[in-house]
Amino acid sequence: MEWIFKYLKLLALWPALGMLLVAPAWARVQAEVRDLDAPHPGYVDSVADEKNLRVVEIALVREPHLDGPPLRQLIFDPKLEHEFSQRYEEKFGRTESDRNLDTLNQFSESGYISGENVSAKEEVEEQRLFGQFMVKRLTEFHVDTYMKSNPSARPLYEMKERVSKMSVQVNKGYKFNINYSYSGNYVDIKVDNPFEVYNNVKVEMDPEKLGPSDIKETMLSLKYPVDKTIVVGSDLRLNEGFVNVYGSRQVSPHLTTSLSGSTYWSATPEQESRIIMGLTWH
Repeated sequence: MEWIFKYLKLLALWPALGMLLVAPAWARVQAEVRDLDAPHPGYVDSVADEKNLRVVEIALVREPHLDGPPLRQLIFDPKLEHEFSQRYEEKFGRTESDRNLDTLNQFSESGYISGENVSAKEEVEEQRLFGQFMVKRLTEFHVDTYMKSNPSARPLYEMKERVSKMSVQVNKGYKFNINYSYSGNYVDIKVDNPFEVYNNVKVEMDPEKLGPSDIKETMLSLKYPVDKTIVVGSDLRLNEGFVNVYGSRQVSPHLTTSLSGSTYWSATPEQESRIIMGLTWH
């Protein structure tokens, strides 16, 4: 019976031993509970009231007040932008599809709308010349603007205009306008007409020179707006023996379709005739 009493005594010691083992863990649990109940800066106890909270945005930095027109309007005139756009199309393609097809990489060659095959290096040079033309034309435009508004310099401006521009009325509703571009070293001949047909004969000389030089290209351009969404046109380059016919239709403010065809009347193996259908999202 003695072992029974020893067993009972051992059972009686187990609760005390368990309390000793559990007490530290229980103390930690109680401390964590107290820590959860304690306030925490930056946190809220409840989000129930947030639906009624009115939040007001504070503008720390306000947009600067402009005393005059934006810088872009001071630099680029709408008429000048139209001139740059026309010149870019004449050089690199009339439609977006033409320009995308002629986009080069360092391993390829492609033919410009003029029929000239160029490498990537030559393409960069053509773009440089166009950028050079834009800089010179912008400088010319702003110098002209200054001279027109300055009484002492205005006679120089008027003399420049008389030398570079000429208009001839040939019939009622028809007038020849001849303009020499100092910036691009080319001559433009346009005819005002009652049919709203855009027409232009451009005689291009060396763009890096000023004044008469070797003629690089002679181009005839025609364009007619059939309505507000459809435009048709054609380009003829005499030196290259190249003709291009194109049309575009604006389906929506951001979607334009186009169709163009080009060929050469004295084609070489490197030149190709092509028809391009395009769909452009912009």
